[in-house]
Amino acid sequence: MNKFLSFLGLSLMLSAAMAQSSTVTFNLNMSNETVSDGGVYLGGGVIGGPTAHEMTDPDGDGIYSVSISLANGTTGNYTFLNGNCPDWSCKENIAGLPCADPGNYNDRILPDINGDVTISTCFAQCSEDGSCSAPPALSNVTFQVDMGQYAGTFGTVNLNGGFNGWCGSCAEMTDDDGDNIYEITVEGLSGSIEYKFTLDGWTAQEEFAGGEPCTLTTGEFTNRFYAVDGDVTLDAVCWNMCTLCNAEPVPGCTDATACNYNADATEDDGSCVYGEGPNAGFTVMDALCHDGMGAVMLDSATVDIAGATFSVGGMAIENGMMEIAAGTHMLVATGADGCSNETEFTVNAPEELVIEVTLVSQDSGAGDGQASAEVSGGTPDYVVVWTNMTGIEVSPDSLASGLYTAIATDANGCTASASLTMTVDGIEDVLSLEGAVFPVPVVDQLNIRLATPLLGDATVDVRDMQGRLVATLAMRTAQQHIVIDAASWEAGVYSVQISTEGARASWSFVK
Repeated sequence: MNKFLSFLGLSLMLSAAMAQSSTVTFNLNMSNETVSDGGVYLGGGVIGGPTAHEMTDPDGDGIYSVSISLANGTTGNYTFLNGNCPDWSCKENIAGLPCADPGNYNDRILPDINGDVTISTCFAQCSEDGSCSAPPALSNVTFQVDMGQYAGTFGTVNLNGGFNGWCGSCAEMTDDDGDNIYEITVEGLSGSIEYKFTLDGWTAQEEFAGGEPCTLTTGEFTNRFYAVDGDVTLDAVCWNMCTLCNAEPVPGCTDATACNYNADATEDDGSCVYGEGPNAGFTVMDALCHDGMGAVMLDSATVDIAGATFSVGGMAIENGMMEIAAGTHMLVATGADGCSNETEFTVNAPEELVIEVTLVSQDSGAGDGQASAEVSGGTPDYVVVWTNMTGIEVSPDSLASGLYTAIATDANGCTASASLTMTVDGIEDVLSLEGAVFPVPVVDQLNIRLATPLLGDATVDVRDMQGRLVATLAMRTAQQHIVIDAASWEAGVYSVQISTEGARASWSFVK
């Protein structure tokens, strides 16, 4: 009996312990990385050291995973490492990204654990679904430091940073012309980097107080910081300074959160301005046609705001109005003090106007063929007009053999067209060639591209609305594309037909 009670008590204790912890599965997409032979690890913060938990990819899909047990209520920091590096030199760099905790070595922040959960992300990115954005382009960065004002002695000047594992003496800088400016070029950099200059490995190093415009403080460490955006040669800064040696101070606002922040300022002059920009009143006009332009119009009170500027997509709004394509945009209103305010707006457009024509019945030889048209998209109501090869309006209920075009016009004046060829009943059908004409409207050249190469020689005829032959050309077997000079044609509606011995295609277009 006592043994049974002891066993029951132990079982209850184990159940209670299990209920107080949860399984957390970490899935890490490494598709953008060259995986180290030393492995991939989860560690840092509340997880443990740099090799606390090795992650594995048994199916070789580039997703490395590990499941660990954490007490409910656990939160804190963690990170991923590409390699076995006790000094954390192979830790992912997410400095400056929204998922980084700058107060804790730019590690990730673990959500409050209160149940089994799966965390999926990408190495060195803030993905929340396990996907990876395309890797940034790699750039060459030339670093320079001016040692002319350094009073001590040294043998070598070194560059140390996250990109070389803070290796000490591995990246020696050179001064080939003896001007006390040492430099080195590092290839293959991208994103945000932290670095500093050191002497004779780690014998001496730059020491920053924090808050300097060229530095970033991560935990207890303050280093130089730079966001790589293409090949660049950085300024030859003075040792332990953000500026050139003996450089004249540049007064201005040095607070990046201020409206009038000056990135070139090296000395704050107390001019910083804080606040929000003007509120812009405006009206949005939707596009009338699917591929047309809408507009945004500022109201008169907004236009009259002294010193204010207004822009959309980096383009200034002139005279209070801007034509703009359909989509979601951001209007930026900037006051005379440099403070700005953003307002999102959407320009809508109707669905594409489409007309589809159908041969209802063939011509018996008495001009009694019938066709129908179905229109969708655009803005109802629709008007459909049928014309023959000469541009004369005809009834779709009494069509003789030939080429006909149906033109649909919606309530906004948008148009779409489609053509068909009426045949005489009893005569073998002619195959239809698939293809397209472009651009529309035509300016100087008419392009015709068939879906497949021709199986035989063909004739190309272009006619105006009166049925007059404007141009005729030949296409050869296996040809698929032809360009016709249209510069001399007058503005109007035209039709073009390609005919082979057993196939035909026709289109209408506007110049």
